Amino acid sequence: MGNIRLTEEEINYIREIAKDVFGEDVKVWIFGSRVNPNLKGGDIDLYIETANIENLIDKKLTFLVKLKDRIGEQKIDLIIKPLECNEPICKEIKKSGVEL
Repeated sequence: MGNIRLTEEEINYIREIAKDVFGEDVKVWIFGSRVNPNLKGGDIDLYIETANIENLIDKKLTFLVKLKDRIGEQKIDLIIKPLECNEPICKEIKKSGVEL
């Protein structure tokens, strides 16, 4: 999948866990240093859009725990917004990031 510095297995885990926690309509983007093939290391920056916005703190924690259980201890930054977010940060992430 493009120049994302994650394995196919990690990408599949992210998609699978996002659907499990946030629902089938969830959309996930990776952004930041992990979409630049010339960099090394770096945290995993994820942006999630979901229609299922109730109990977001619990869902965020559940997602992070499940993901770390699957891919190991890594720094993961997670931004969660409602579907079709039109805020400037949402637009920038969608422009510079890669949808998984």
